Amino acid sequence: MADKEEVKKILEDPARLDAELKKFFEKMDTEKKGYVTFDTVHHSLEDVMKKFGKEVHEEDHKPGELEAAEKICDPNKTGKVEFEGFKALVLASIKHHKEHGH
Repeated sequence: MADKEEVKKILEDPARLDAELKKFFEKMDTEKKGYVTFDTVHHSLEDVMKKFGKEVHEEDHKPGELEAAEKICDPNKTGKVEFEGFKALVLASIKHHKEHGH
């Protein structure tokens, strides 16, 4: 987990946040297709959120959250999550955790 000051700097700088998220996305996209499955995103989200100082665990999910998450990152139900969908999900997760004091 990055220290709090580092996380704050990343979150306050859209270009830097974008670059950090792209690194994560590229690590998930091992086949370099430009997309990953929601399952891949779901299994990587805990590591991504740890980077931003937010602890997320499978048992923390409430009913319906997984479906909502999938809708955010794959709104057209293509089975493919591209970078922008992944970014939208991470930003929504950060916002959710901030609003709920996590």
